[in-house]
Amino acid sequence: MIHIELNQEEILQGAIAGVVRMTNALGRGNNTINRPDLDRIWQFHIEGALAEMSVAKAYNKYWSSGDVNKLDIGSWEIRNTPRPDGDLVIRQRDVELKKMDKYFFLVRGRFGKYDIIGFIKGADGLKDEWFRDPTGKGRPKAWFVPEKQLIKAN
Repeated sequence: MIHIELNQEEILQGAIAGVVRMTNALGRGNNTINRPDLDRIWQFHIEGALAEMSVAKAYNKYWSSGDVNKLDIGSWEIRNTPRPDGDLVIRQRDVELKKMDKYFFLVRGRFGKYDIIGFIKGADGLKDEWFRDPTGKGRPKAWFVPEKQLIKAN
């Protein structure tokens, strides 16, 4: 595991990138504005950008803060959760966008303090036993890769 703390300027840059992502989604006519959890979606975009920035900082990689439909850092996808026990999520949309030969990183944390837990090649994360709706509320299913299955970050 790698622990990264972003400084105030980095947090500001990531927060701006997250707001830009959200406004772009709204500009595309995305139905996000009608969701009851809109506040959480704003936070999701900001924390996602900050998690990406933390991985770029840890590995000395360029982070563009760019298009959510492209890879986050080089050939890497970054997945963040505020949950200390959260799994790495690979969505069906990732398969549709043909990202399975790319690496997916699990980052836990929020508010500028992140732990880079590990990573897995996308295709290796598509095991039937990990495909589920953890809420049981009819959300789209995804693969939830347990931490013990990841290559440890170092």
